[in-house]
Amino acid sequence: MFNTPILSTNQVTDVQITELSQYVGELLFFYVAMLIVPCWAAIKIA
Repeated sequence: MFNTPILSTNQVTDVQITELSQYVGELLFFYVAMLIVPCWAAIKIA
């Protein structure tokens, strides 16, 4: 009886953490790409 709310709450938290980590990962990837791509382009042009 008491285990069900705890389990459901943990599941919701896990989903939120997963979505948050995916969002942070995409943001970090985009940021790194914005730093690397101009440098890579400058090297290719030069």
